[in-house]
Amino acid sequence: MAAADMTTTKLATPVGKMSSSQRTINNLGYQVFMVGISLLAVVNAGIIILLNGQSAMGVAALVDALLTPIFLFDFVLRMAAAKSKWRYFFVQFGWADLLGSLWLPGLDFLRIFRLYRVVTIARQMPRPGGGNFWSTFRQSLANSVLGAMTLVAILVLEVGGLAVLYFERPDASANITTAGDALWWGIVTIATVGYGDRYPITPGGRMVGTIEIITGVAVFSTISGYLANAFVSSRKKDEEQPAGEGTAGPEELLAEVKRLGAAQEQRAVELEERLARMEALLAAQAGQSGADGNGTLAAGSVGIAGSS
Repeated sequence: MAAADMTTTKLATPVGKMSSSQRTINNLGYQVFMVGISLLAVVNAGIIILLNGQSAMGVAALVDALLTPIFLFDFVLRMAAAKSKWRYFFVQFGWADLLGSLWLPGLDFLRIFRLYRVVTIARQMPRPGGGNFWSTFRQSLANSVLGAMTLVAILVLEVGGLAVLYFERPDASANITTAGDALWWGIVTIATVGYGDRYPITPGGRMVGTIEIITGVAVFSTISGYLANAFVSSRKKDEEQPAGEGTAGPEELLAEVKRLGAAQEQRAVELEERLARMEALLAAQAGQSGADGNGTLAAGSVGIAGSS
């Protein structure tokens, strides 16, 4: 019911009148990103519960802690976008989003509320059967490339951390033996920094490192290209826009139309007044010409009579 209410609110609000927070949460790319992050958090909750005390549990717990700021940001964004804060929090189960966003040691059961976030966002997304779904998806994903690349980086970081621990821990001479070591190594590898304080020594671990290096180069290259293209497109748009042309809203456009209409009416009144003055002047000139002609004719008649 809450998801249906939120969907109705979204459809009832024109796109041009949406706030920046509403446009963000209604963006298909952002919704896909949050669904992916939420599903990853649910999987991590299962790993933490089922593999308690093992190294894999440590990796999942650390990644889950890294996801907490993302969930808190999403909660704040949805709270800001809601027309009624009280209704969102109590009626539309915003409190469940808040509890699912928290990372509290010893309260792992709170992560179950992240399932509600997955269901809510999935119900708001357009159905794949729609004619424009995939074109909208591609366009939204392109506009949300930062979120997509962040999701890829987090997935590779966690899977790579689990894999490198699997290969390295059995070796007595390995220096990647804890969850913290694995994630630290994964971060500096994806970022292509490579401090060298932690490194894999087994063939399997080195294969994982190769994959993470390639992923890191691809992620940062994609983000750099996207940012460069965004700056160039913005500059080109500013250059192509004529001077003085703004992005006026409907109210400004209506006021401009009324102003132009009033100016046209005033112009029409002035033209009618000038036309009336010209007609009066022509009539006066015609009357003067008639009087002069009658005087000349009378003088000629008197001259003829005198001659006779």
